[in-house]
Amino acid sequence: MVGHSGMVRGSLSGSLNAVTPLVGPAPVLSRRLSRHLSRHLSRHGAAWLVMLMAAAAPAVARAQATTAPIPALPAPEVSLRRDGAITGGALLGVALAALIPVDQKSLWQHQLLPGDSHLEGRVSSSASRTSDLLAAVDVVTPLGLLVGQGGGLGEANDRRLLLYAEAVSVSVFINGVTKYLVGRPRPYFYSKDPRVQAYAADQGKDSHLSFFSGHASTTFAASVAGSYLYTLAASDRRDRAVVWGFELALAGATADLRTRAGKHFYSDVIVGAIVGAAVGLAVPRLHSGPVYRPTTVEWIVIASAPVVGVAVGELIPFKRDLEQPLGAVALPFIVPGGGGLLLARAF
Repeated sequence: MVGHSGMVRGSLSGSLNAVTPLVGPAPVLSRRLSRHLSRHLSRHGAAWLVMLMAAAAPAVARAQATTAPIPALPAPEVSLRRDGAITGGALLGVALAALIPVDQKSLWQHQLLPGDSHLEGRVSSSASRTSDLLAAVDVVTPLGLLVGQGGGLGEANDRRLLLYAEAVSVSVFINGVTKYLVGRPRPYFYSKDPRVQAYAADQGKDSHLSFFSGHASTTFAASVAGSYLYTLAASDRRDRAVVWGFELALAGATADLRTRAGKHFYSDVIVGAIVGAAVGLAVPRLHSGPVYRPTTVEWIVIASAPVVGVAVGELIPFKRDLEQPLGAVALPFIVPGGGGLLLARAF
């Protein structure tokens, strides 16, 4: 099927059955309703997942958090010249890391964790697209929160935004260098399906950049750094718990979907989450600012939110599908009274 995005999508499990009308005896109706719901969630999984996260995080936090305000802490000390250079240098390092040669044909005979082998050959473009969306929401949300909390852009708020960008950039740099040096094959590279093998060959170096997960490390770095910087200036306990819960739940769901997409093994996302969270905490703490100590309720939210995110991510059904560039050729044609371009592709 040719989509509007210029991509061709194929289901690895065969053709889809036609939609069945919702009529019949109660047991049959229940089964048909279940199938319809599953298809709807599969098609609109990204939207449902974001809405579930947005609704669940505030509800959990409000049920546990007290309304008593606590004093806000001053912002960490930031040097525009020094921290700007670190941020720019980290991004430059990511670009240079792409020059590191990677063996694009190797297969690991033994995985890092026993459960990793169960993911070999897995692929789902639907899950991959959803994880990209969640990662984008997770990284952008702290920017909006910090700008809104600080009353817009200004010298004081710019320093917090720079510190947030520095944490994310350093995490991306560490991940980029590690990926190219390790050269671990992604789970889909182990597939025996000819279509998946052709897709893997088209990916070049990216097919061997599995360890460790950039989505997991980036979202956890963004979640921890963004929530940390926001809560330093927030005096309401409820707001603090909501931000921690929403951000870390999104990060957990993103990490889970990367394994379901066949992009990473379990060990990839676990290491990515640990590295990202460590960087997200270390960067603000190393800037001679006040030490922020979460309340007991916040610790509960911090510990449980990633687990909730993983659980929600597992509830969304995804097909074993593969999406590849269309690779069409434009051929001019002329007919009486006009002409145009014909898009042709061999299937």
